[in-house]
Amino acid sequence: MQSFLNFQIRKWLSLGIFIVAAVFLSPTIFPGSGWGASTPNITRDHQMTQQALSLGLLDISGADMGNLLVTALFNNNTQEAISWDASLQRATGSNWALAQSGDTKSNPWTLFNNSGVGVISLLLDGVPGNVVFDVIPDNKGSTVNDPSGFGTPFTILNDGGVQQVDAKYWKPVGMNGVNQFSSTHDLYAGLGLDFTGPLASGSNFSFLIDTDLVTYPAPPIVIPPPLVEPPDNGGDGGQGPPPGTNPIPEPQTILLFGSGLLGLFAAKRFKKSFQA
Repeated sequence: MQSFLNFQIRKWLSLGIFIVAAVFLSPTIFPGSGWGASTPNITRDHQMTQQALSLGLLDISGADMGNLLVTALFNNNTQEAISWDASLQRATGSNWALAQSGDTKSNPWTLFNNSGVGVISLLLDGVPGNVVFDVIPDNKGSTVNDPSGFGTPFTILNDGGVQQVDAKYWKPVGMNGVNQFSSTHDLYAGLGLDFTGPLASGSNFSFLIDTDLVTYPAPPIVIPPPLVEPPDNGGDGGQGPPPGTNPIPEPQTILLFGSGLLGLFAAKRFKKSFQA
């Protein structure tokens, strides 16, 4: 009986040790599972607002997001901004890339880093590509005029060894002139990711977030002011030299002045000869 009890104790003790080890080691052995960066810290920035004229396609993929602006910041104080290539379904930088294919509701985005340095931030700006991030997983929408359908909030699938991820939705989008920017807002034009413990070179980071297509207003056309020509100082049709200048005498003026002096001299000589 005693030996049976000892066996049971050893069995449960071994099982407990295995469970504890699995809990603490799973983020290291299986990135994106267990604890740590698999649970992002999500915030919303409502300071920069963006209006959309209309909502277009709801089920889109990397083939529909041309010109989405992707900016990667590295831990050597450099950054690189790349426009999304819809034909390749990715934005390709210098030995790094962000790729996505298939409906964004359920197919991952993957950040590949082979740059030789760590990635500390990733910024996605959807305005150049008419892209909006749909972050509420039901069909509530941002406003009564916004039938954006079911979305997908930011979700980490593979943390790539990153310790913590801070995700920020930014540039909230209002539809049809209606702005209701609150903690339950649905559509954003931007997504920012900050990595605590950078994504090391040779690592990949995968996540989910849903996107839709909208129509943003065209940027205003800036007309440059007309060129102002300098005033014409003299010349044909001019106003003559400015005040305070001494124009060069013309030849006729010099000849007339010389003739006058010659006449005075001749008159003086004639007067002397007459008196003698």
